[in-house]
Amino acid sequence: MMTIWQDIKCGIRQLGKNPGFTAVAMFTMALGIGANLALFGILNEMLLRPKPVMRPNELWAIGPAGTGGQPVRENFCRPYYEAFRKNPGIFDGIIGYAGITAKLKTKDGLEEIDAELVSGDYFSFLGVKPVLGRGFRPEEESSTQGQYVAVISDAFWKSQFGSATNVLGETLTLNNTVVEIIGVAPKGFAGLDFQSPCLWLPASMEPMLGGAIYQFVGRLKDPKLATVATDCLTPVAADVKKQLETRSDPRWFVYGTSPDFHKIRLESFGRGLLGTSRLKSKVVRFLQLAAMATILLLLIACANVSGLFLARAMKRRNEIATRMALGASRLDLMRQVICEGILVAAGGTAGALLAFTWISRMMMTFVSWWPGRPLSLMPDVRIWCFALSAVLVSGLGFSVLPAWQASRFEPGLVLKDTQGISRKRAWLRHGLIVTQVVGSLILLCGAVLCLRSMGKQLSVDLGYPHERLALAPLNLEGIGFTTENLEPQLSEIVRRVSLIPDVEQVCVSPYQPLVSGIGVIDTFGFKPEGYEGSNADIGYYGNIGPGLFALMGIPILRGREYTPEDIDTGRQNIIVNERFAQTFWPGQEPLGKHFGQWVVIGVVKDASFHRHDDWLETGVFRVTKRDKMLHAALVIRT
Repeated sequence: MMTIWQDIKCGIRQLGKNPGFTAVAMFTMALGIGANLALFGILNEMLLRPKPVMRPNELWAIGPAGTGGQPVRENFCRPYYEAFRKNPGIFDGIIGYAGITAKLKTKDGLEEIDAELVSGDYFSFLGVKPVLGRGFRPEEESSTQGQYVAVISDAFWKSQFGSATNVLGETLTLNNTVVEIIGVAPKGFAGLDFQSPCLWLPASMEPMLGGAIYQFVGRLKDPKLATVATDCLTPVAADVKKQLETRSDPRWFVYGTSPDFHKIRLESFGRGLLGTSRLKSKVVRFLQLAAMATILLLLIACANVSGLFLARAMKRRNEIATRMALGASRLDLMRQVICEGILVAAGGTAGALLAFTWISRMMMTFVSWWPGRPLSLMPDVRIWCFALSAVLVSGLGFSVLPAWQASRFEPGLVLKDTQGISRKRAWLRHGLIVTQVVGSLILLCGAVLCLRSMGKQLSVDLGYPHERLALAPLNLEGIGFTTENLEPQLSEIVRRVSLIPDVEQVCVSPYQPLVSGIGVIDTFGFKPEGYEGSNADIGYYGNIGPGLFALMGIPILRGREYTPEDIDTGRQNIIVNERFAQTFWPGQEPLGKHFGQWVVIGVVKDASFHRHDDWLETGVFRVTKRDKMLHAALVIRT
């Protein structure tokens, strides 16, 4: 230990003698290590960090699967919730939660907020203790008895109540229902998914807040029992599916069932924000591509610094020869150079840690499809371990070969200045240069390919002239508008916008082309008339406003477009795209065909509505309802 400490002190003195060299080397390593550290921080947040709950490794997500155990889609509605809660099998309890959107009454109007319906033992099951008040009681899940309660999040507590300690007993009005605040969740807990709810409500409030699709989490003390737990829940789910298929209860008919759903699958749920999200595969692909680039960057940085160390060692040959003549062994000299390399790597890593949060958030700006809450991206024990590993691996990696090469000479000849650097001994220097050039060319080719891909996507023909389209999202409900006074006010807004110079056309639509999220239509409860396929996902749908196709310049091939008179008339009309008609009714007249309870009144030409690469997808368009117009957008052609 004394020898190591002496090497460290000597290394610091040597690096301090040449501050320019030291600064360049540390800055180079900070770039290489910082990019990898930031990427690992994103991976840690999304996939590795334990959820802030009690014994997270015991949590298992319960999901639908096909015959081969592959994940499939299924709407886990209320009957599944009741069946799983009553028959947990070998699980030490099962909880359910469902994300919903509730309308919060404010002094100005109504504001849409994210909330969750949860089981009565949700907080006790997870071991989450509110910082104020309490969680839900079992009786509050089964029967509200005329009194509705809520637990609010820490962020909602700060934004709405200024972290006031007397918040317990305060009331909120959600969807015209008054709820009492009984607790405040701790700061570190924001739900089990990546989208943070503002508050949690007992599942008994589902009738007041609309239908919900539940997710289920069970607790297993022994992971070896996962197969047994699956076998216990599969027949329970099969019984519920059979009841839904017979349509014995009309309340659940709208949810339907998937023909591909045959069994239950379990997935470890205790780590990361993503859980069982469908985004996981997309995130993993992003991380894999980014990792290739950051590892290449680190290799280039190591080759660069290794070249600097080699050149520095060659300049110090007289000094090294003198040390050897005085009795230093080659191993001692190699250890000294390696120690200096580790010190440079440590300095670069320290700089990377200082900029860790900033670099990670900058990386996340490239992930435009991330819909969840902003990542905390704070260093934890895994980040520190990764940083320590980066110091040792990179420090050893770029200093071992220069140290070995620098000590391979006869000290007497060097002191007599008769031994130069032969071609045979220049292989390392040349190899480092080749490594840097090759790595840089690979990165450069990847960057050029990315730019070409961007150029091609930007030049894709979307099926309509989109260069002169503008979008202006509205939140009319938040300033006091209601469905009763909406129509004249909205018409006046459209009229005034139409008077702006160079505005050619204006319409109102809750669906915003290339911006809004898109829904997936499935064959759970209904199929296109005459279609016998079993594939659940058959396309996408959007709730559009009257006149949207005409404004966008997309022709109606058959039938007609929606008019204002179609809103809230009760008629179940839909418009399908050209591919939908060709896929499900080839060679037939699509007008008048049924898709479940809906009737086709028009066929629109194929176009890209929500992505640049959806030309091969079928699409269905429904006219919006009046209450959706409160949160619509002005679509403007200039």
